[in-house]
Order: sequence, then structure tokens, then C-alpha cells
Amino acid sequence: MSKIFWILVLAALVVGVHAGFKYAMPEYRYKVFKSDMEEVMQFSVYNEKDLKKRIMKFVQEDNIPIKSEDDVLVYTLDKDQYMVRIAWEEYVDYFGYHPKTYSYSLSFNDPDEQ
Repeated sequence: MSKIFWILVLAALVVGVHAGFKYAMPEYRYKVFKSDMEEVMQFSVYNEKDLKKRIMKFVQEDNIPIKSEDDVLVYTLDKDQYMVRIAWEEYVDYFGYHPKTYSYSLSFNDPDEQ
């Protein structure tokens, strides 16, 4: 009986850690991507196309589920100022027991938010 108990406890621990990892990864990716984007927005950019390329580079590195550059909105505010809006969703399902959709959006240099 004692061995079965410890095997079940170990199995529950493994399942709990794995589920926690699966549900925490979207939030972790969001935080890393947000930090990367804050760094990108601090540097001067030559044009919108260059800025989108830099953003898509970080999208690929951080495994953010944005399919194309069309999903990244970049607007020119001034000569050297750009506004960027990015939104995406991540769906996590742990073996059909607890499906969850995470919705994220980032906005930089948005005059509406100031």
C-alpha cells in the first residue's frame, strides 16, 4: 500500500508541474516579448517597414503566435515617432480538461492612452 501511495503522489506532482508549466508559458512569452518591444521602441527607427521587420524578428524569437506583418499595426506620429499596436491570442488545452484562451495586446506611443 505504501508504494502505491507514493507512486500516486509522484504522478500527481508530475501532472501538476506539467500543467503549471503549460499554463504559465503564454504569460512568460508575453512578459519577454513586452520587454523586447520596450527596448526596440527606445531606439530610433528609420521607417515603418524596418520597424515591422524588427518586431517580426522578436515575434519569431519569442514564439508569439502572430502570422504575418499585417497583424502588427505601425503608424507614423512624427518624423521619428511611431505608434505600434499588436494583439494576439493563445489557446491552451490540458488534455481537454481545462481549455483556456489568453488574449494579449500591446500598445506603444499611443496618444489615446496618455
